[in-house]
Amino acid sequence: MNRSKKVLFMVLGMLATQWAIAQGPGGQGGQRRDPAEMIKKEKALITDNITTLSDDQKVMVDKVFVDYEASIKKARAENSGDIQGMREIMQSVRAEKDEALKGIFNEEQNTQYTELMDKVREEQRSRRGNRPEGRE
Repeated sequence: MNRSKKVLFMVLGMLATQWAIAQGPGGQGGQRRDPAEMIKKEKALITDNITTLSDDQKVMVDKVFVDYEASIKKARAENSGDIQGMREIMQSVRAEKDEALKGIFNEEQNTQYTELMDKVREEQRSRRGNRPEGRE
């Protein structure tokens, strides 16, 4: 009986460990990305690739991303658990960010921005295995 208990506890321990590993960081099944980190990377991508931004444009871009981060955090707080609602809100927030940035950039910078975002989206699609845009 004593040996059976040891084996049972070992098996339960291994199962619990596997379950914890499968949950990933933060105790959830999928990877939940930190909005601040995502925004920091996206802003760096833009400023590193559109090198003709003036100092005034850089300040305006910073403001757009501050507002963008606030909108994302608000949307996450208000729509926790509603995946479809969150997707729709995020699409709207991203579109607002894109329009704000396009209002800051000149024609050449807008072309660079559009090409850069197209490249990023294509890379994301290839990492996701070419699933349709709405299914992340």
